[in-house]
Amino acid sequence: MIAENLYSQVDQEGNQFILLDEIVDHVHDETAKPGHNKMNGWKLCVLWKDGSTSWEQLKDLKHGFPVQAAEYAL
Repeated sequence: MIAENLYSQVDQEGNQFILLDEIVDHVHDETAKPGHNKMNGWKLCVLWKDGSTSWEQLKDLKHGFPVQAAEYAL
């Protein structure tokens, strides 16, 4: 079962991939340094296809998953 799970996360060339399932929550760190970047201090809680969750910077998700980030923002 462990091996099957590991193999399901890599392609034939050995590249690992994890797909986003949905964005489930958000927080803003009020102590983040202010600036002209409106994304500064925002984190989104991501539910990944493998069932795990993690907190990711908005700026990173905007570049990696722009459609999902925009849909969540609406």
